[in-house]
Amino acid sequence: MANPSALNLAFAELTPHSIQVAVLSGRKIIAARAFALDAKADIAAFVTEQQISGAVRASLIGPRNFLHRSADAESGAVRQPAALQAHASKLPHGFDSAPVGVAVDAASGTAPDAARATPWLLAAVDAKAFAIARETLTTLGLEPTDLTLAVPSHIGAVASSLAAGETALVLFPGEDDAQLAWVTSDGVQAVAAAPVGFADIYEAVQRGLGLKFKAAAGKLFYNETYDFADVAPKVAEPLAAALKISLTAHPATHLHFAGLTPSQAWLSEAVAKALGLHGWATTAAALGARLGLDAGSTALTATSAGLVQLAGAASAQAAWVPTTLDNLAARPRTASPFPPKPAAASANSAPGSSVAKPQASPAVVAVSVSEGAGQSMPSPARKSNKGPILIAAGVGLVAVVVGVASHFRSPGTGPTPVPPAATTPAENKPAPAPDKPVTPAPVVPPKPAPAPVVVAPPVATVPSVDLSAAEARKFANDRYRFEVTEKGFIQALSTSRDEVLVESAAGISLQGSYVGTDGRRKWFNVGGVDDLGYQATVKKSVRDGVTVFDVKVTHPRFELEQTFVCQPNSVKVSAKFTPINLRDPRGVIAAVHSVRLSPVALNPSLRMRATADAFTYAMKSGMLGVSFENAVWARDGADGRQTIIAGENGVAFHFTETTEAARNSLNYEISVP
Repeated sequence: MANPSALNLAFAELTPHSIQVAVLSGRKIIAARAFALDAKADIAAFVTEQQISGAVRASLIGPRNFLHRSADAESGAVRQPAALQAHASKLPHGFDSAPVGVAVDAASGTAPDAARATPWLLAAVDAKAFAIARETLTTLGLEPTDLTLAVPSHIGAVASSLAAGETALVLFPGEDDAQLAWVTSDGVQAVAAAPVGFADIYEAVQRGLGLKFKAAAGKLFYNETYDFADVAPKVAEPLAAALKISLTAHPATHLHFAGLTPSQAWLSEAVAKALGLHGWATTAAALGARLGLDAGSTALTATSAGLVQLAGAASAQAAWVPTTLDNLAARPRTASPFPPKPAAASANSAPGSSVAKPQASPAVVAVSVSEGAGQSMPSPARKSNKGPILIAAGVGLVAVVVGVASHFRSPGTGPTPVPPAATTPAENKPAPAPDKPVTPAPVVPPKPAPAPVVVAPPVATVPSVDLSAAEARKFANDRYRFEVTEKGFIQALSTSRDEVLVESAAGISLQGSYVGTDGRRKWFNVGGVDDLGYQATVKKSVRDGVTVFDVKVTHPRFELEQTFVCQPNSVKVSAKFTPINLRDPRGVIAAVHSVRLSPVALNPSLRMRATADAFTYAMKSGMLGVSFENAVWARDGADGRQTIIAGENGVAFHFTETTEAARNSLNYEISVP
């Protein structure tokens, strides 16, 4: 084995219960090991032995994963990182927080080309799980300089090895279910979900071995020395049965189980045999040869395919090894959805900052589809742990999702400002002197139009200059900027440097819950901003020198009137909610009015601070606050007040079906850094 060196590079693949690590010296793999996550002493010894102290590039298979292959309409309409990120939040991922996703061309594994309309594959995990994964790696001495998702890496390794006519079913297990991808040499052909998660695997091992406790089965599953040969068929039988219906719709010739360690390869082989498939197999030499790596004497199997694909990537933009969409969307763009801020050049400008140059005429800002989609209000949808298998071969989820995407893509419905007509300068001739002094006519100011009805109680305002005064649904000053979508919620509340702080605020999602027969609370999604019946009118005006947006939302289940008051350093939101029908046979429905922060803008080293009437978040650019009137609102519904759920990624206010006016009113303020 080559001697460890500070110049060596380390790569890691993290799953819910295991980790694989490879160390490279140049293009040679000098060490590779797999560990159960609870084997912390062994991991620490390996990190010390290999002198891993520098850059670690890592990938993740999360405890809950989500795959989506674009339908034809999506393929052409949504292709830029910001648009893909916003689109991901609308898909039925079932996460508790915003998704962290990656997107690749479904055939080539490269970044989707904005000029083409080819299918793309989106993979995502829960943002909270993504943050926990980063913390876990750091705790293990493998702090990642870059963290991405492992799904594309496994797919790329499999696709590059298949011959014409071969199709591999690639399975990515989470805790309660698995995401499936049908892969050929031409890339991803279809995706689905099936109830084959780690909980199901442990249960199958428990029954196969006749163990009393599932926890003991899970522990034994990661025992590298235990021989499962005799019980493998019995363990594989229920897992194969759960996959058969998927194969009826989309046949395959091979099976690859991602997320396993080399000592667990027996499971993939046994399930493949039970399904009448070949287990997808490869060798260290074959893996290395395709990626330009020297595998040396390391023992690599098919279970290491994703890790080796990650290690073999020559750059962060390599095929099948994408950067997360939030990082791509945060990079500088060629066009901004906001007009440029007029500013004089300053000798004290920060290094690297841009200075607006004087222009002879107003700039015309080009807005692409992705920027029109920007950040949007996610509509959480939760998957049942044991629900039906969902096959999405590029034809599902189109009717509603594409309709919503198209409204972001369409121009606003308000009148288009007419540019002043060009005029020819009049000839300057001296005017004849008047015979007698001319008394000018008195100036009669125009009668002001009636001010729109304000929902919120009067608030103290401080004049704030609107740099987007000509835009009917946008506001910008020298501190922050945002857009009000056609659905009437705030989108992409950003700093003046276009750093998105709040992905969305003041939209409504309808969520219900009930207690299942197992005693656990189950959640279901009823609808929200993606519904065709969710209609809004937005009126922008200036009152007392302050820009105000008046919004009225109608929906079959509720009505909502709210105002957004743009102060110099904050946005004040006032809402009046009117329930119409918040009943469902499955259980009680809440109308969730949320403030969703951008995960990429948060400072991960500092946690949210809570008081009786405010939540304060550490952003990379400073402190952001969400303060609220707490007479009828309290965190977790304390003292019988309306419920506020506050987490590390935002705040959710839960309206319920009540006729009490006070409980249907909400006032809060978002203070920017």
